[in-house]
Amino acid sequence: MKKVIFVLVSLLIAGVGFGFTSRGPGIPVTGLAANDVSQTGAPAVTVPAPVETFDAFYARVVDGTPQVRGVYAEGLFALDIVQQTYGGAGYVDSNFGTVTQFEYASYFDVIGLLAHNYLSGSDFFKLTLGTHIQVIYGTGEVKTYVVDNVQHYQAISSQDSRSPLVDLATGAVLDASAVFQRHYMGTHKVTFQTCIANHGDPYWGRAFISASPLVVPTGVAPAGAAN
Repeated sequence: MKKVIFVLVSLLIAGVGFGFTSRGPGIPVTGLAANDVSQTGAPAVTVPAPVETFDAFYARVVDGTPQVRGVYAEGLFALDIVQQTYGGAGYVDSNFGTVTQFEYASYFDVIGLLAHNYLSGSDFFKLTLGTHIQVIYGTGEVKTYVVDNVQHYQAISSQDSRSPLVDLATGAVLDASAVFQRHYMGTHKVTFQTCIANHGDPYWGRAFISASPLVVPTGVAPAGAAN
């Protein structure tokens, strides 16, 4: 069934201009916009606002809708989630304090969260193995996940969403379709994605941080969950 959905969705996304060819789905590019790069390749320095408390963030993002509306990591970030609905499958929001849900990933029961590395994507690098995160739905539901996978890649063609990627841990060269399947298919999880800047190139690589659902003993509420 997933294979059928994959084909149908791929054809749909090809029709709206996302990077999909016979080579498979592309990986969204989330680096610094070309017209925002200084002569040194470095983005302007910004000072992030203090991290909201969980209760304040929860009250702000719960709006009665069924979509995911916020992602929270205590002491690290409190980020609003926006949808790609009207921006296309390659759309990434350009506001600080937001991440964009990768609509294509949701067809495979994965919550894909995209952000530019000079905006909220910089927060993704604060995540380490074992970090707990909370995903908040507009309905008020809260789900807790634990970071269990961090992987970095170099893009052979840095600004191409379908570029082959070099796994920096193993040296293996993977096509974009294989990387997509690794991080946006399989079991249910949250996958954070942003670009890695290096050698003056804001698109040099791709970072993926994944978190699996927290398994807690029966009758024990996960930390950070709302009453």
